[in-house]
Amino acid sequence: MEKEESRGRKRICYVFKNLEDADNYLDWSLQVKTKLANQLLWDIVEGNDEAPKAENDEAAFKAWSEKNAMALGVIRYFGEGPLKWVIWRITSAKIAWETLATICTLPKSSFIANQFITSNPGAESAIISNTRSTALHIAIIAGHLHIVKELVNMLPTDKLRMTDKDGNTVLGCCALVGNTQMAKCIVEKCPMLLSIGNKFDKLIPVVMALTCNSNSIATARYLYSVTPPGSLSPGKGSVNGATFVTRCIYSKNFDMALDVLEKFPTLVTALDIEEESPVLALASMSFPYTSENQLISWKQWIYNCESHSLLSTAY
Repeated sequence: MEKEESRGRKRICYVFKNLEDADNYLDWSLQVKTKLANQLLWDIVEGNDEAPKAENDEAAFKAWSEKNAMALGVIRYFGEGPLKWVIWRITSAKIAWETLATICTLPKSSFIANQFITSNPGAESAIISNTRSTALHIAIIAGHLHIVKELVNMLPTDKLRMTDKDGNTVLGCCALVGNTQMAKCIVEKCPMLLSIGNKFDKLIPVVMALTCNSNSIATARYLYSVTPPGSLSPGKGSVNGATFVTRCIYSKNFDMALDVLEKFPTLVTALDIEEESPVLALASMSFPYTSENQLISWKQWIYNCESHSLLSTAY
């Protein structure tokens, strides 16, 4: 809370804090609940105001949908970091609220978490939120490294392959939040997750790290060092290779882009997830080198890749 002076009178301004992680969830939830209540939107979140069926009352359904969108907008607006990504595809304000509550109230103590799981067989792999997330998905998003390690040690590899409703594996979640330590822990036990894509775009973890979170570069570099090269190869309708290269270019990680293109030169004209090619990505950004010799080298490199791509297509 901060105070301001206005024409001799004190005006009190409440400063809302964004939900950064589980540590400030309680304060955040009280603030946002108050804001939703003041805007007559809390019934939508609490679930007392259920959605009417459009075929029964179109006007009522439209009014409810508008209130739901407004409530969801408030919840998303005051979210931040990994937790914001978790609810990004959720279209229900009630489910978004409940999902954040489930994540942020997870026990922080690995001892307490382990006791709970031991006394509730199957809890470690059970779906425990409306996003079809497991305890491990939620622990990753909440940033509880110690609990993640406990669960990874406890779970068999087939349970580590479980996905949430967006098709994200637990390694995909690590890519989204940008946690390299968690990613290493999971890869050591279940390396096959490196090549499993998500539900909507079929993006594998290393590509997700560059596409979904600008703060995940360190995680992307680690994942690239352990991802099988074939997972980024062109063909079979995969956009992973081209998307990885264009995102490397835009984030100025040219060494990784060059390394992939040297392995798969045809990617230089392949289309990424947004139907853009690496050569177009290079052409659309200001060149990072001022030296004329370096610029010539990059032009020669592009020319060589394009020539190789054309020759490969011809034969």
